Amino acid sequence: MTESDRAEYDRERIDAILKMMREDTSPAALSAADKLDTIASSQDERRWGVEDGARLFRDRYTGDRDALYRDFLALDRRILDFAQELAAMQTSLSEDEANIVGGQQSLLERILDSGERGSRGDVGASGLREEEATRVASNAEVNRG
Repeated sequence: MTESDRAEYDRERIDAILKMMREDTSPAALSAADKLDTIASSQDERRWGVEDGARLFRDRYTGDRDALYRDFLALDRRILDFAQELAAMQTSLSEDEANIVGGQQSLLERILDSGERGSRGDVGASGLREEEATRVASNAEVNRG
């Protein structure tokens, strides 16, 4: 796997997306629902008339409008649910990252300890060369940063 193929986790970008979803997108969905509610409250017989055609159209219009209202409320709920799951995933990734860094650090310490006890030149008792220990140390530093 090349460096460019590696997936990266961008905390700042995820934070920005969460903020946008909570502060912009969700309120926009609620605002659209509120506008539909305002439209509904302004409808009456004076506006529609009492003729059969107008009443039939009114019933279809109000049914569609009410469905849109419910859809916008459901959209808001889905946005907030998605944001909550994304935040949970972000927390999980952070915890996993901390575990990985800790594991790498522990491995590095064992490699270096066994290398100091080894008696085969540049190869430690674990069978790892000094270059490999350096690579593990470098990976631990990258993951910590």
